Amino acid sequence: MLSRISLAKVARSPVVGGVETRHGSVLKFPEPSIDENLHVPDSLDSFRDLSLPELDLEFDPHYGALWCLKRHTLRPNFTQALIDNIKAVQKCTREAFLSAGPEGMPIKYMIWASKKKNIFNLGGDLIHFVELLNERDRAGLESYARACVDICFANYTNLDLPILTIALVQGDALGGGLESALSNDIIIAERSAQFGFPEILFGLFPGMGAYSFVARRAGSKAADDLIFSGRILRAEQLYDLGLIDILAPDGDGEKELDTYLRRNKTKFNAHQALFETRRRINPVSSQEMYRIAERWVDVAMDLTERDIKKMRRLANAQMKRVEKIQQETAELEASRSLDPTVNSGDWTVAAKTVKDSLLGKEASSIVNFDFSPGSDARKLSPTNPKNLSNEKFGESDNDVSYTGESENSTGESKSSERTAQLSSQDNVRPSPDKSEAEEPAPKTVKPRVRSMKPAGLRGDDTIIYTRFMEEVAEARAAATLQPGVERMLSEGLSREDYLRFLEQLYHVVWHFCPTMATAAARCGDENRELRYALYESIADEKGHEMWVLEDIAAIGGDPEAVKISTPEVPVRAMIGHNYYMAGNQNPWSVMGMVHVLEEISANYSSRVAAMVAKRLGITDGQGFHFLGSHGSLDEEHAGEFKKFIQHACLDADLKAITDSAKVNYALFGALFKDE
Repeated sequence: MLSRISLAKVARSPVVGGVETRHGSVLKFPEPSIDENLHVPDSLDSFRDLSLPELDLEFDPHYGALWCLKRHTLRPNFTQALIDNIKAVQKCTREAFLSAGPEGMPIKYMIWASKKKNIFNLGGDLIHFVELLNERDRAGLESYARACVDICFANYTNLDLPILTIALVQGDALGGGLESALSNDIIIAERSAQFGFPEILFGLFPGMGAYSFVARRAGSKAADDLIFSGRILRAEQLYDLGLIDILAPDGDGEKELDTYLRRNKTKFNAHQALFETRRRINPVSSQEMYRIAERWVDVAMDLTERDIKKMRRLANAQMKRVEKIQQETAELEASRSLDPTVNSGDWTVAAKTVKDSLLGKEASSIVNFDFSPGSDARKLSPTNPKNLSNEKFGESDNDVSYTGESENSTGESKSSERTAQLSSQDNVRPSPDKSEAEEPAPKTVKPRVRSMKPAGLRGDDTIIYTRFMEEVAEARAAATLQPGVERMLSEGLSREDYLRFLEQLYHVVWHFCPTMATAAARCGDENRELRYALYESIADEKGHEMWVLEDIAAIGGDPEAVKISTPEVPVRAMIGHNYYMAGNQNPWSVMGMVHVLEEISANYSSRVAAMVAKRLGITDGQGFHFLGSHGSLDEEHAGEFKKFIQHACLDADLKAITDSAKVNYALFGALFKDE
């Protein structure tokens, strides 16, 4: 992007260049890219008078783009302070247009983005909600809801000005964060960003525009599926639903936005008119949004103590995630101060000090890495870089929650023509490098193919699979809300935490094949298809616990000690439950275990490997054999499970699979509760 001009004053703490948090720590931000030679147009002078502790405003004169960057200094949610700042910017923009007139106003685009690492916005202020609910403050909830509707509706209508609004989503957008993104004309999202409406998990629903915006963009069924299920989806899945306009590789969000602005600079008037036409043809009214928000308040006031406890737990998980980022930022800043020769732009030297403290200087000296801004983990594994590539992170159609296959038989997105219509013939959806996309799996991994046909089918497999996924959706989503999972996916793990994770993983993997063998031994001829499938799985999975031990040794752990260690309680409970169900109950229950472990691996393995490797400064793939190879392999297995589930010929078999999956999800979540 071209240089941007910083516009607004920021109400900072006495600490120069930082913001003091409620815990007394200091969170510092990199200064915006400012070109002193650029002149701020006189019509934008009023923006300089704004005091915006929760927003940074920057202006790109080349494209006429006003960047509104959320700072999230207290919480990564729509706090009252952030809402007030957004209202102030919207009011100032209207007044500036009124004063200068459309011809004298240089703003053509309002771009909403975040300065918080891996977070766009996590939605409503749950901590504030809990306080209001405990006080039975209905008026406070109504005021908050109406304020959220006001800013979303104003953005949806482009402030009744001749501008376009764009959301640049480079991290998770949940609940109100997704609602706010959907209020924009154009949504650009990086592949690893996650989206969803988790409110249903604690008895609420997204009430500030979610149903209205999703239904207008993708239809009522898509709105029902997203909101009723509480599923958390990847950017690519929302792209295929038509809710995201441009899909960008990780780290390339601004690049793709620049491409869009550059290629369509001469088409602005046509695009602005077309988006206005779209709103006229299928409008969302303010009265519709207010009525839904009022109903949201009604439901909120009827929440049970159990629901409020779930809300509080999610809020705590969000805060732990932010505090971890603050801590790491402080460590980097402290590392800078240790060496006076390190200037403010030398992030590599600062990060090396942190790496030395994590790995030890001796181990650190043999690992080369780049921790500078803009670096990524795309070449972590020389044997299979695809598995650890950031571009790989959005390509699974079996993410935190199921929405259906994200690609058709040709490998192209179902909505591949949408961006072309939006952005002219030149502006097409960015795609991964073809050679990388076609890279074969590692030679050490033998893909599993189940070709047996069942003696009798239970109707359409998609219907059965969808029914199963709906049954386990709440347990699955609840597991991903655990603080440890949030931290692992967003910041990676320290060396010690990664070794702990591998130790628990070793015990799970060691018992995977014996559990399947136990189930296979109880399969008679009536269940021979299950027996044969388990035989294939055992042949395919055997010996993989040795891969985990190799990774432990590579990271500096003690494999022999791990072999004789006692797993933590959730892992012991998981292993015991699965043996009991396989050996004493319905053998089909083992498929619930298989589903959970392979879904978790397919969704998380590559992401966790990349985040941990980046945090530890490991660039040669050592220590990630198991995770690196299982990420893509288990994507195939999870897809095969979808086909194979139709073999469950009795309702009792399907119930056994479902119940087992719920238990395994719950125990997986317990392992990462970390409260």
